[in-house]
Amino acid sequence: MPCKICNWLCDRFCPPELSSEDFWKAAYRWEDEFSRDWEPWEDDEILRTEVSDAVKLIETNASQALQLLIALADKGSVRAMRWVGYLHDGHSGIEENQEMVGEYFHRALCAGSWGSTVSYANFLYRQGEHNRWPSVLEDGMEQGFVPAFFWYSWNKYRLRPSNRVAREVRPLMLRAAEAGHPGAEFMLARWTARGRFGLRKIPEGFRLIPSIVAKASAAHEDKQTADAELKANAP
Repeated sequence: MPCKICNWLCDRFCPPELSSEDFWKAAYRWEDEFSRDWEPWEDDEILRTEVSDAVKLIETNASQALQLLIALADKGSVRAMRWVGYLHDGHSGIEENQEMVGEYFHRALCAGSWGSTVSYANFLYRQGEHNRWPSVLEDGMEQGFVPAFFWYSWNKYRLRPSNRVAREVRPLMLRAAEAGHPGAEFMLARWTARGRFGLRKIPEGFRLIPSIVAKASAAHEDKQTADAELKANAP
């Protein structure tokens, strides 16, 4: 979740068509797209089709879709495991169940899902397991999994927001920003604008924010266009 300062900055600098919520959706979407090549491939074509059908059902009958996904997770579908964890986090009208969130994200992680590295680490963070989540993300960083660099830096900072911590995690946040992570780019600009890296750099931070937001706005518009075309061409 973005902090109040992040919301204020984005509301101050974002164009009217892009809200702070949309900006963060763009960041999460970037992570999803990056993670695709890191997810284990499921050889069973029938299983893949069944999972896709269950995911489509979420929009109209989330409860039924959840039961199908649980069954498919038990058959070994890592994608289904991730969806079960996600839905139990209070999405699509499903009652929140944090025990199930942790169980299924951990199962997906153990089955080879690097995307679940972030999901499980952030679950542990929310549970106050601050002695456990860092090692989960460190595994991802050792392998070069870019979202792990962002979340390790951001989680460390939001636990103890200070100039010292911002400077400490800056190299890791830079690693994510250089790979194109919108959240990392924005956080670095925000910290710079707040004087975390010295008062002289504050103007540089405020100069960076509009270009970062403009890029996110373009990505948001591209996504909206693609979604509209997909819906228009649907059978």
